[in-house]
Amino acid sequence: MNNSYPSDNIEKIKVSVIMLTYQRAELIMESIKSLLEQSFEDYELLVIDDGSTDSTKELIENIKDTRVRYFFFEHTGKISSLRNFGLTNSKGEYIAFFDSDDLWIKDKLKKQVDILNDHPDVGITFSDIDLFNSSGTIKTGIYNSFKNEGLFYKGSIFQRLISNRMAIYPSSVLFRKSCLDKVGLMNVNLKPGESNFLIRLCYYFNAYIVYDCWTKIRKHDKNFSILFNRTSFFEEMLYTIAFFYEAGDINKKQYNESLFRLHYGLAIDYLRENNFRQSRKELLACLKINPFFYKATLRYVVSYLKLGSL
Repeated sequence: MNNSYPSDNIEKIKVSVIMLTYQRAELIMESIKSLLEQSFEDYELLVIDDGSTDSTKELIENIKDTRVRYFFFEHTGKISSLRNFGLTNSKGEYIAFFDSDDLWIKDKLKKQVDILNDHPDVGITFSDIDLFNSSGTIKTGIYNSFKNEGLFYKGSIFQRLISNRMAIYPSSVLFRKSCLDKVGLMNVNLKPGESNFLIRLCYYFNAYIVYDCWTKIRKHDKNFSILFNRTSFFEEMLYTIAFFYEAGDINKKQYNESLFRLHYGLAIDYLRENNFRQSRKELLACLKINPFFYKATLRYVVSYLKLGSL
């Protein structure tokens, strides 16, 4: 491990941007460029390299900007542990996560800092997103069903998150570092740990959602595999739902609804990929919770007919 730590007498920083990376030499500089071109400038960037063997180290060390700090670790793939290193070594009043293949619009940080400055009762803010790849924009906005609330939403979103009716992309968030006093760090027993952390954060603190797209999420071949993301997310959500149920923070009805939505969402994903065997497994889990949900029954039958697009 080859890490350098800043001295304790460095003046306070407003925002710490935590960027994890692994083998992203061909993409990371575009992401960092979108940070360096931000209209808001009072930040530090912690690049935490999970053992890249490409030219990532040379690229980062050639950046002539004292706000950029580079840390190298042997490869582990433990997102939760790497994020925790960033959290404990950050100097900022506010924390942003920024994946090394995503992009920010020019005023993303400024607008989010203004939100937290103006709303002391809010712990976390995030925006809507654009999904894109090398061919262009794939999808604009993922919170369309919530936009009837207006240009923004302010309040608790815990129930939406725990019931799998909403997801938060880490690259879109800005939150107060002081929230960690209540929430704690990421659970290192969970490999990603991000969903669990953000749900815990939103259990304790109000959120401010902006429905404009301030973050661009890149989809490409070097994303973590779909299977890894899905399996890890599913296991993490099962753990999180059980955690809040056993703590008495959600009741049996909410617990069952959360499990149902989790299994049903996974079943639909498998069905769209023509993975009928796995889809039937998840649909049966849904029907054990709610045997009268006709859509699950219909799709179970459809899976045998191999009409995955229904």
